[in-house]
Amino acid sequence: MKKESYSLVLKELLNFSQIKYAALSHAIGYDLSYVSKWTTGIRLPAAKNVDRINQEIARFLSEIIIKQNNLEAFAEHFLGRESIEQENVAFEIYQSLSCAYRSSLECKKGVSISNITDDKIVLGKAECFAFLQKIIKEKDYVKLFL
Repeated sequence: MKKESYSLVLKELLNFSQIKYAALSHAIGYDLSYVSKWTTGIRLPAAKNVDRINQEIARFLSEIIIKQNNLEAFAEHFLGRESIEQENVAFEIYQSLSCAYRSSLECKKGVSISNITDDKIVLGKAECFAFLQKIIKEKDYVKLFL
């Protein structure tokens, strides 16, 4: 599947399987307002629950796609190939949702997660001032302020 936002991938999967937001929210045990916010891009699932949510969505939608006998159409539309085994549908949906979630996080933060090298916790006014001075000197940002 393409690298897209979580909301677009979820919407596309729901449209493809012809499932309403209410049916999905009931199947995964979440309020309709949460599912609606995920599909509009207003919010993302909480990080601590996203793995379970994606697994439940993938399981539910794969069952629907299999019942609708849409395996070939799913494979062609989402994977760019002619066929897929039934047992792999849930995995492919899960992978797509997980990838889209990570992509949405990166876009939301405006920073690639892979570019973060180390963490530093800065507390207090004096420590913040010293930390910012150090960064400005290291990165030669002084030119930006002149």
